[in-house]
Amino acid sequence: MLKILILNVGSSSVKFKLYDESNLESSGGVYNIGMDGSHFKFNETKEEMKVKNLKKALNLVLEKIGHIDIIGHRVVHGGLLHGAHLVDKDLIGIIKNNNELAPLHNPLQLNAIKLCSKYKQYAVFDSLFFDEEIPINKEIIDKYHLRKYGFHGLAHKSVNEILKEKNIISCHLGSGSSISLIENKKIINNSMGFTPLDGVMMATRSGNIEPGLVLFLVEKIGYDKTMKMLYHESGFKGLTGNENIENLIKKNDKSVDVFVDSVLKYIAYSFTKIKIDAISFSGGIGENEHKVREKIVTRLKIFDVFLDKKKNEKNDLLISSKKSKVKVYCVKIDEEEVMLKEILKQERMTSHP
Repeated sequence: MLKILILNVGSSSVKFKLYDESNLESSGGVYNIGMDGSHFKFNETKEEMKVKNLKKALNLVLEKIGHIDIIGHRVVHGGLLHGAHLVDKDLIGIIKNNNELAPLHNPLQLNAIKLCSKYKQYAVFDSLFFDEEIPINKEIIDKYHLRKYGFHGLAHKSVNEILKEKNIISCHLGSGSSISLIENKKIINNSMGFTPLDGVMMATRSGNIEPGLVLFLVEKIGYDKTMKMLYHESGFKGLTGNENIENLIKKNDKSVDVFVDSVLKYIAYSFTKIKIDAISFSGGIGENEHKVREKIVTRLKIFDVFLDKKKNEKNDLLISSKKSKVKVYCVKIDEEEVMLKEILKQERMTSHP
């Protein structure tokens, strides 16, 4: 039986799940890396310790687990690649080439891959690809391979697998957020675009803003400062100086309403495209913040969508009321399970071509 370690590397955390083939054996993570309060969680045990960098965090995980046959990494931007791909020199080059399109994520994940180089590794890409026209000069599009992408593909696929609904608006809301439209179990649209900067307002990312404003900023403060601002100093942090969304929700800060507006724009658009059977909420905000779900769904009465207040407050799976014509779900997703399936599919294909 293959021992497969699934890693999800973030800016201040390394989360993992260990599988014995298809069976979950253990899980945990290293949190607050490089900050006060750093700790290592393994199953139900939690140990406070100083963890200064990603290398130390990965060493803790690998030493604790012992024997591993395969490591799988979530990688945000793979360009036209999707699913699981065996890591080799060429694949590392592809990930590196997409660093500037996902500067918050790809460099971190590439570093983790390099630190685990002695193991057989798979990169499982979180990006989606849509055959959608971009209304700018076609020569430029072709020259630079510009495409409409989408992200949080693993999260939206997990929702798709968990729910038995046909047409779903999948709202993955957290420090990074995106909305996907699922038709006949296939993802047909995503609020993000060429990069994970587009779409819904996020913790430190602006989301969708006027292109003219970006041009103005590049002229006035330069490309590097503009990029830093849009990725690291915008969204909730830009409006309030605080990227701790949980605290802002508790205070009922006005920035939460700006966030809700940005989410509703994509939900309303989805209702104009196809007949909707269900709306799902996932991610740190989507799964845990019932007040945000209530703010969003309250404004969907025009589409005959209604919450069951008690079920919503308890974070039940089905949180819509009986009179709602569209079901509403609060979904605890399992991205690692999706990654595992993608890796096992590739392993079987290479073992039995």
